[in-house]
Amino acid sequence: MIEMNVDPLGPALDELCNAMSAEPDEQTSRWSESVYASLGEVVAAIHEELEIPLHTVTVVGEVNSDLQNVPGTERHAETARAHLIGLAEEIHLMRARILQALGMGVQEVSQWRRQVREIIVAVEGVRREEDRFVLDSINSDLGSGE
Repeated sequence: MIEMNVDPLGPALDELCNAMSAEPDEQTSRWSESVYASLGEVVAAIHEELEIPLHTVTVVGEVNSDLQNVPGTERHAETARAHLIGLAEEIHLMRARILQALGMGVQEVSQWRRQVREIIVAVEGVRREEDRFVLDSINSDLGSGE
């Protein structure tokens, strides 16, 4: 049976979206610090998700054991893992830029907003692709719809 884990990435992304939705007014440093902290939560959630080796392969195996050992399944999982690692590195760099700018008193809110939105879209894209892959494995099990 599939063991359902609490998804740490979903709540972290929600928190980041909440931080992004706040309007930076005269206290842009509070907005920047909030986004900085939320990005930290997202990267921690990505690292937590990466600690589960080949989670997608295991889930696919539970759903359709014929697909678990197919080379394409493992390749797909490794590709998704590589994307998440790249996004975690990008988030670390973004946090470093925010921290450095805060130290110098510079607020590049509009640029940061755009970059963080791009990160959110990319992380959500990887998650959607993983979900689609698992659903495709369910749909390819001939007896699953009966």
